[in-house]
Amino acid sequence: MRTRHARGALRSVTISPDGQLFATAGSDGIVKVWETPTRRLLSSFDWKIGEIHCVAFAPDGLTLAAGGQGPIVVWDV
Repeated sequence: MRTRHARGALRSVTISPDGQLFATAGSDGIVKVWETPTRRLLSSFDWKIGEIHCVAFAPDGLTLAAGGQGPIVVWDV
């Protein structure tokens, strides 16, 4: 499967607990949420926090967290 981050390298991938979504994050500081079955991009977030090293869904799949060398950002999916 290929995903595209406009600038920089892909740093983290996570799959939602129900398997319907996956999220990618990269050195470009952008988190993208994709629909797993269709691989369609659903949303893209740029929180201006710099490079993101890790992205993770909450156990209930309703929120997503991302962080790097700066703050951790959490938001509703």
